[in-house]
Amino acid sequence: MTEYERQYDFWAAVGGEARSLVEAELSSAGLRAIVTSRAKSVDRLEDKLRQRDREHHYSSVDEIEADIVDRAGVRVALYFPGKWMRPSG
Repeated sequence: MTEYERQYDFWAAVGGEARSLVEAELSSAGLRAIVTSRAKSVDRLEDKLRQRDREHHYSSVDEIEADIVDRAGVRVALYFPGKWMRPSG
């Protein structure tokens, strides 16, 4: 966990860079979207590791890094006005 705390800013930057790339691609394709990014919080990673250790019984940091791959993420919400909800009447 100490190592991840040191790496947190790196993972936040990776997520931000991925967000920027996705936003640019969607924009150039003419698609409206809300794009967000995040690094996994230290507390959430610790919870996930405790849960998974019951099943995996980690014996090294390498095993953890191979198993927990979602340290940064990007969420894309595409906007299609009128596509799903149309006024009735």
